[in-house]
Amino acid sequence: MNEKKNYLVPAIEKALDILEYLKEKPQSALTQIYQDLDLPKSSTYGILQTLETRGYIRKDLANGYSLGLKLFELGVISVEGTDLIKEALPVMEELAHKIGFVCNLGVLEGDLGVYIEKVEPSSPVRLNSWKGKTIPLHCTSLGKVLLAYKGLDQILEVLNRLKLSKNTEKSITDKELLLGEILQVKQKGYAIDAEEHEHDITCFAAPIFDHKGQVVAAISLSGLTSWSLEKRDYLIEQLTAGAKAISKKLGYHD
Repeated sequence: MNEKKNYLVPAIEKALDILEYLKEKPQSALTQIYQDLDLPKSSTYGILQTLETRGYIRKDLANGYSLGLKLFELGVISVEGTDLIKEALPVMEELAHKIGFVCNLGVLEGDLGVYIEKVEPSSPVRLNSWKGKTIPLHCTSLGKVLLAYKGLDQILEVLNRLKLSKNTEKSITDKELLLGEILQVKQKGYAIDAEEHEHDITCFAAPIFDHKGQVVAAISLSGLTSWSLEKRDYLIEQLTAGAKAISKKLGYHD
C-alpha cells in the first residue's frame, strides 16, 4: 500500500478531487471549490482551466463550474460495472418499433439531462435529439423524472439554480407549479412533457432503478401530440413496463 502511495501524482489527485466535488456540487465557483477542498487558489484555478479546455468541466455564465460531456464520451457514466445501454437497448428497440415513437435513454449530469442512447421507429417520426445532447430538466419528461427521485432539499436546490426558460408557450416557468408537478411524478411513476419542450411533440418518461433502488436513468417515448392523445394510456402502460424490465435487468426488485 505504501509503495503504491509513492507513485501517486498530487496534481492528478487534486484534479480528481475537483471532479468528484463538482459531481456533488455543480455550478460551484472557484472560491467555493478551493476553500471547501482546502487547496491553493492558484493551482485550483490552473486545474480548472485545464479541465475546461479539455472538456471535462464547463463554466456557465455566472462563472460556476460543472462536469462536462467529455466524461460521458469516455464512458464514465455507468452503473457500477453494469452496461446500462446494453441492458436498455433491446427494450428501447421493442418500444420504439411497437409504438412508433422515438425512444430516448437519459441520465442526470449536473443540472441537465443528457441522452446516452436513442432508437428511432420505422415510421417517419424525427425529433431534434441525438446521443450526447443535453436537455433542460424543467420542460422535458425525462428531466422531470431524473429530478423527481432526488430528496426534497436537493430538488429545491436545483430549482433555485435553474433558469426556467420558456421553450414554448406551454413551458412551466413558475417554480411552485413546477415543484408540484415534480412531486406528483414520483407518486404516479412517470412524467409528461405536453409540448413544453418542442411544439407539437408530447413526451412520456419513466425511471430506471439500479439494484440499490436508486434512479440511475430514465427512458422516454416522444411523438406527435395528435398520436399521443389517441393512445395515452397505452403509451404509459408500455413505457412503465419497459422501464421496470430494464430496472430488473440491473438487479432492482420491488
